[in-house]
Amino acid sequence: MRKNFGVGRASLGSLSEGVAVFDPEPLKEIAQELFNQLPDVSAGRFDVVGQTLTAVDGSVVETLARVARLSWLPKAKGASLCGYRLHTQFEVLRGFPSRIDMTPAKPKGEDDERAVLARTVEPDRMYMMDRGYAQFALWNAIVAKESNSSCRIRDNSSYDVERAMELTDTDRAAGVVSDKVVLFGRSQVQITPDHPVRS
Repeated sequence: MRKNFGVGRASLGSLSEGVAVFDPEPLKEIAQELFNQLPDVSAGRFDVVGQTLTAVDGSVVETLARVARLSWLPKAKGASLCGYRLHTQFEVLRGFPSRIDMTPAKPKGEDDERAVLARTVEPDRMYMMDRGYAQFALWNAIVAKESNSSCRIRDNSSYDVERAMELTDTDRAAGVVSDKVVLFGRSQVQITPDHPVRS
């Protein structure tokens, strides 16, 4: 930075003070503008999806307790874990994150991974999620934004088969063991998917 901008050294105290003096919000717009300039990558065999493949996950980042300001659950022997959770949306074919939201590490209420994704869903995306995101209200929010999702489901998930598709030799060669349209949890829960789900 000093070389590029032709400036002298800055004291560590000045750099530490910067996080309290400078508003980081404008950086989001700059980051988004730079992200939009990244080249598109040909999807090739994923063209059939027709939407932007976006992997989502929330990872905890540990930090020093004196700067984290956010405490998580206490650990053994009086120690505690302090940190942030980074909720990341990663565009698989472009190889770059398109969005990162930060919350306290403890995943509760509005800071829960599913709640954060439900607030930030964008249209025309195919969200790829692990089974921690298996929540019918979230799936409905994704479909309402004209996007889709691919989510691992729990082994004990209850559903009724509406239609079973016959597998081709290509399907079997790719490791597909079944292809069904199902209706989830109609009798067990209050909120159910408001759309057919392919399993």
